[in-house]
Amino acid sequence: TKQMSKSPRGYLCDSGLMNFFVQNFSPERLVASHYLGAIWEGFINELVTGFRNRLMSVTACYYRTKARAEIDLVLEGECGTLPIEIKYASTAHERDLRVLQTFVTDHKLPYGLLINNADRVARIAPQIIQLPLRFL
Repeated sequence: TKQMSKSPRGYLCDSGLMNFFVQNFSPERLVASHYLGAIWEGFINELVTGFRNRLMSVTACYYRTKARAEIDLVLEGECGTLPIEIKYASTAHERDLRVLQTFVTDHKLPYGLLINNADRVARIAPQIIQLPLRFL
């Protein structure tokens, strides 16, 4: 049986303050930092705020199974459920897509979303849409 935790997750939303704490004082240090993924995921707050600014009530959750498969953000609201994986890279690893695709299938959702640094919007799996950050 699968066990999952679905709980709120906290983020340090001020990327400038976060970079100060980890001493990323230049773009080169930021890109080389092992905190880059965590800093990038801090964008989650911006997504949730964007929905709420449009008067859409959403609940933001973090999804993780007992086997440590995880999805960065699951939005639930009046429009349904949307699982979102956020990656700094321009391409996705197969494992990330597998977890997202499994979640979509298990919950009978039309699609999941991967936000990354790719060059174009694309369907990268049967029910996974890639959306580059610059298109938001």
